Amino acid sequence: MGEAAEQARDYDFHVTTTRKQLITAALPLQDHWLPLSNLDLILPPVHVSVCFCYKKPRSMTNSMAHETLKTALAETLVSYYAFAGEIVTNPTGEPEILCNNRGVDFMEAGADVDLRELNLYDPDESIAKLVPIKKHGVIAIQVTQLKCGSIVVGCTFDHRVADAYSMNMFLVSSAHLTSYLIAWFYE
Repeated sequence: MGEAAEQARDYDFHVTTTRKQLITAALPLQDHWLPLSNLDLILPPVHVSVCFCYKKPRSMTNSMAHETLKTALAETLVSYYAFAGEIVTNPTGEPEILCNNRGVDFMEAGADVDLRELNLYDPDESIAKLVPIKKHGVIAIQVTQLKCGSIVVGCTFDHRVADAYSMNMFLVSSAHLTSYLIAWFYE
């Protein structure tokens, strides 16, 4: 067996989705529409994915980690309400954001791999399995528990709704709220 085949085999792992649900904003939102920018109207839909790796606190179960992430996400969506909406076609045939609190697709998964075994130099090989495929809405999030206990939070978003800076602000807000909730409830 060649070296390349041996390396490819080392990074082969399986991800199993254990739960799927919609997370809506923690407060009710009034339906309304937001137009896309002129640039976003001429560009095709592009889905961008990012992932973050975390060490799960020892005092926290997987269930507690997932619930904390979902609570923080719901609270963050109150301020970033467009991310809980969906892209629809208006009467003139142009896409626009329907802010209807449809929610964010949230998936919980498990993977039979340790964090140190992931080939981070070839995202298509390994990271692609840890980020969700966005089918509906604006954002999809996948939380994957690794064999070593680490957690990978993968996020895929519609670039017509948010650029990298805007999505980073959303993710930072959610991460700050998550760490606050962990400190408040679990430590």
